[in-house]
Amino acid sequence: MTPTTLTTELVAELRRLMAEATPGPWFWIDSYTVTNEAHDSVTGNIYSRQLITLAVNALPALLAAAEREAKMREALERLANAWDYAPYGTAHHITTCNQAATAARAVLAEGGAK
Repeated sequence: MTPTTLTTELVAELRRLMAEATPGPWFWIDSYTVTNEAHDSVTGNIYSRQLITLAVNALPALLAAAEREAKMREALERLANAWDYAPYGTAHHITTCNQAATAARAVLAEGGAK
């Protein structure tokens, strides 16, 4: 099975299905019943079933995107700290900025720009 690629189209389809599916939050009742607070059937809604299928297939890509986003935030935080706490143009400032830029490029190279 080919891994699902996280594209803007996939995200749009997940959002569309979420809007059409049984409103959440969903609760697991027993082996056959998933419902929400209004006791609407999750499995009785065709959009909910499509959402479950698409979401499970997309989950690895979504988790990878979340991990890339966390790494990017860390790199941006280091970059912001370099600007805030080191005099501009000093060796420390330049080194920290270069390290943050290198970390950001590494995240983008592993798929963060998709």
